Formats: sequence, structure tokens, C-alpha cells
Amino acid sequence: MAVRRAHRFRRETPEEFEGRTGPRLLEVGLVLGAVHLLLLGRLAYVQLIRHDELKKESLTRWRAPRTLTPTRGMIYDRNGALLVQNEPGFSVVVNPNRWCVHNSTNPKAHDSREERRAHVLRVLGSSLSPEDLAWIQGLDLSAYNPDHPFATRQVAEWISPETVEKLRQTTVNLAPPIPDDIKKKKGALAQPRAELPGVSYPPATRRRALNGTLAAHVLGFTESTGERAWRGVELSQNAILAGQPGKVTYEFDKLGMIQGTEQVRQKLVQGSHLYLTLDAELQHDAEQALGKALKQHRAEAGAVIVLDAHNGDVLAMASAPLYNTNAARTPVPGTKIDLKPRINWALERIYEPGSTLKAMTIAAALEEHEVTPETTFFCKGERKLGKDTIHCAAHGEFQHGHGTQNLKGVLSHSCNVATAEYGMRLGPQKLHRYLQDFGVGERTKVGLPAEEKGVLHDPAKKAWQPIDVATISFGQGVTLTPLQLAAAYTVFVDGRYHAPRLVAGVRSPETGLLQPRAVVPGRRVLSEETAAQMREMLGGVIDIGTGQPAQLDGYSAGGKTGTAQMAKDKSRGYSKRFVASFVGLAPLKDPQFVILTMIRDPKGPEHFGGSVAGPIFKEIAERALLLRRTPNDRPFASKDKDKKRKVSTAEA
Repeated sequence: MAVRRAHRFRRETPEEFEGRTGPRLLEVGLVLGAVHLLLLGRLAYVQLIRHDELKKESLTRWRAPRTLTPTRGMIYDRNGALLVQNEPGFSVVVNPNRWCVHNSTNPKAHDSREERRAHVLRVLGSSLSPEDLAWIQGLDLSAYNPDHPFATRQVAEWISPETVEKLRQTTVNLAPPIPDDIKKKKGALAQPRAELPGVSYPPATRRRALNGTLAAHVLGFTESTGERAWRGVELSQNAILAGQPGKVTYEFDKLGMIQGTEQVRQKLVQGSHLYLTLDAELQHDAEQALGKALKQHRAEAGAVIVLDAHNGDVLAMASAPLYNTNAARTPVPGTKIDLKPRINWALERIYEPGSTLKAMTIAAALEEHEVTPETTFFCKGERKLGKDTIHCAAHGEFQHGHGTQNLKGVLSHSCNVATAEYGMRLGPQKLHRYLQDFGVGERTKVGLPAEEKGVLHDPAKKAWQPIDVATISFGQGVTLTPLQLAAAYTVFVDGRYHAPRLVAGVRSPETGLLQPRAVVPGRRVLSEETAAQMREMLGGVIDIGTGQPAQLDGYSAGGKTGTAQMAKDKSRGYSKRFVASFVGLAPLKDPQFVILTMIRDPKGPEHFGGSVAGPIFKEIAERALLLRRTPNDRPFASKDKDKKRKVSTAEA
């Protein structure tokens, strides 16, 4: 039997190994080299060619923008009394997805999603309106899909901290009931409870006036959150009050924003605080007096304006009927909004001034030396001008004309015929120029929206006929706003026109410094001598003329009555409705205030400016002089009034 020999392995020589593996290593090296070249090429493409595009895309994936909302500035009166503020509170946000998942803290909770919603509606219904909860009621919870969850919604923009505390104290049972035998055991835990599911209360603020009706037509209002401004200085000064929103970006991960990664893209600028020229106390008095007069005369509307006689500062601007700015911010859904109370009759509507414009015509004739205070005129009650005839209104002892009157008598007894004569002596061009200098036909630019311009036709463009000159001279055929008329009477203080000013200054929330608004110097219209002569004649209107109901107790005053027919609404000509007005200044020697009162469409036995608007002037002027502690320049009417006056001064 042959014996098999054991197999003997021969070690491979290095030359043989290299010859066998070399080609394989070369192949692998070539493959790896090609892969590296591809990776390098791709890297170069990404880093060099698509660098900007991919960088932008990557930033959107792990960086997010955020807008910072500025705090709206507050509004104060001239004395620092707060008028409009941002009231802190909370909003109500509802996340209905919380009702559709199991309670993570208590998986054995047996209440359904419908039961949770019902409890939320029951609790929130005690504090929110049905309109706020309509969205919650309309949700179809059976359509819940974890991949497409319901949107989270704010159901109430603002609720008070007290209301939030009340809601937070209301809890909901999310656990199975504890058996009675366990409850009776000593030391047993109370039924576990939790906060209202799916409801949160993020901090919020709302815009609110401290007194919703005070100066409502001047202040205006915003949406309840303060984001959108409507009317008044809230609208006209919105750029100052609103500030500028800030923009930042931050990094985030799956847990949310990473603190300390914010980068400011646009600086947040808080809204500046606005200081008005209004005096809140005088504004309140003006509104009270105006409201009382409207009720007494059953009038359609009215306005009161009080200006500082020396610089045109608007100390009070009242318009009636009133409205509440706080209620206007949140109108009741489904109700029709009455916009008429929101009209600022002081500057948003025009009217024919009537006899109040006669003072401007007579002042222009004095300045041009067409007349003197001693000039006399005989009025027989009417005058023909071609086919037209102008008349004087019969009143008191002047049933058939005013007879012979000097210039003071013409103004005091409001003679149309004499004033028309003085206007015609001036001629169309001069009369037009003077009326323009008095501010007629031009907006005052007081700083409120929707201000009307009025109508004063230019005789250079359309020639004035003699009847036009005559009627414009005594306040017909020309229209203006009450604010324009009040500003015009500042000319009789020192001969200069002082444009009304409403914004006194702006205070920065960052520095706390108040930057006053400059007072624009008045423009010269009359000489000081003519202005003094006019004040004396305006005093005659109150002392002996049509404005006697406006006489002040303890002070001198001057002014002019106006009773103008209102134009028909749908046809040419005049109606049987009137605008009664009075504008004057007090005291006469050193006027402190220019005050205008206007009542639109008074009903009843009286519709004249003296008897309807004059008493309002008296009430407001006496109050304004008392608040400023102006020394008396005339004796009181009686001892009883003197005593009453001393008591009022002591109270002030």
C-alpha cells in the first residue's frame, strides 16, 4: 500500500507576490482616485458655485426671523394729565388639539374631546362674548388629524388681569373619579385637577382713553390693540406714536429658540409720547356747556373752540354730539355704526359765517383808511344793487333799518347795508386779499385729519359782481370752518394772525426729554392801532349790541354774533334752518382767550347767535379766566354774584 506524501507549501517570493497583487492595487487606487476627484469636484461646486444659494437655504432652516412690536406712545394734555394709555392685560388663545389627545399626566382620564370643549365653553362663556366663542363651537373635532392639526387661534384680544385670575382659578377634572372608600381614608389625596386644557393667556395691551368721551374728536382712536389708527391725533400723529418695529433673527433647534443667538436686523424704536396744547379741565367744561346747550335748543350739532389769544394754542376743542372712543374701538358685530357723532364739527364741516365775518370787512376798511371810527352811515333797512336787494334783519328797536350809526354802531347792531358799503369801498381785490390774510379759504393745518378748506372764490379768476362783494362782506357766499373763524379773531389781539397749534411737544421714551414744538410767529394783518380800535368796537357788541347775552361777570369782553341761514340740501337757495354762532375775546385790554361757540340748527323760539351761542361763550369764558386766575377788570353785577365768585375762586 502506497503511503501518500504530505503536501509541502512553498513560500511565495516577493517578486511573485508583487507581480500578482500589483495590477489589483492599481485598479483599486484608480477607483479610489476617481471617487476622490468626484468628491472634490462636488465640494468645489457646492462651496464655490452654489455657496450663496445654499448658505441662504441653510439659514432659513436653523435661523428664524422675529418682529418686535413697539409700545405705542401715550397722550397727555398741556399740564401732563394722562389722556390715552396702553392698558396691560392678557389675550385668550385656544389650541383645540389639546382636547383631541390623551392626557399625558393621567392616561386614565376618561373625559372625551367633546366634554373638554364643552367645559372650556362653559368656563370662558362667563367672561367672553358669544361672538368670541363662535369659532370654538363651530369646530368639527371628529376631523382631527395629528398630521394636519387644527390651527391655534386668538379668541379674545384683551381681557383684564382680574378676569384672567378668575379663569385660572377655574379647573377641570382630567382624572377618573376616586372611590368613596379611599376618599374617607385618613391622608387620602384630593381629586387631582389641572388648568383649563388648550387655553393660554399671553400678555397683551389695549389702547384706552381714561375718559372715553373727553376730547374724543381730537384724540381719535385706534384698533383695540393699537395697531391701526382711526381719526384724530391717533391718525395724524401716528408716525410719532407708533414708533418703528424691530427685526431680529435667532437660531433654533427642535426644542425651540436658542437663547443668546439673537441678531438685530432693525432696531426697535418705541413710540414717543405726545403732549397736546389742550387743557383737560377746560375741555371738560366746554363739552359740558355745549352738551347742555344742544339739549336746551334741541340742536343738530355744535362746536366750541378756545384758543390762547397770544399764540393760537388750542386749549379746548369740543364737538357735539359726543361719542366714546373706547366703545368705537370694539363695535358690536352686526350693528350699524352711526358715524354722525364722530364728525368733528369744529373743522370737518363748513358753513357760511354770517355776521361774524363783518368784523374782518370793517377791520380791512379801517386799515385801508376807507372809514374811521367816527364815520357815520344811514341805514334804511335795504339797498338795491341792480336787480338784487340786500336787507338788514329787523330786531329790537330796529324794525325799519338802523338809522344813522357810527362804525361802532354798525358793528354792534350788525348792519348788513353799511357793511356791504364798506366792502364795496375796498373793492373785490382788496377784500379778497384781507380775507385770505385772516385765514379764510385756507386750511389751518392744525394737525387733525379731514380738515375742510372752505370756499373763497378768487375775483381774479371769476369776477365778483356788486352783489357778490356785498354779500361776502357780511358773511354770505363764503364758507369756512369754526376753527378758521376762531383763528381769524386772533388778529384782533395784536394785529397778527396766529395759526392754531395742537401739538405742544414730543417726549422720547428712551431719553425722557421733552422736545417742544416751536410756536410759529404770527403774520401781520392789521396794525396794532387798528386791532385796538376793533377790540373797542367788539366790546360794544356785548355792551350795547346784539351780543349782550354774552356779557361776563367781572370781566370785559368783545365779540360778534352770527346768525346764518343754512343752504338747502338738495337744491339751490337757503332753507329755514340756521347756524347760530358767537366768537369773541376776553378780557378786552389784554385778551387771554379767543372763544367760538356754534350751534347748528337750533329749534324753538330762539335761533339768533346772541341768544343761543352768546350764553355758552359767557359760561366758558368765565370758567377759563377763573382757571387762569386772571384779575378782574370790571365790577361784578351784584353782591350775590360777587360772593359766589369769591367762593368759586377759593374752591379753585
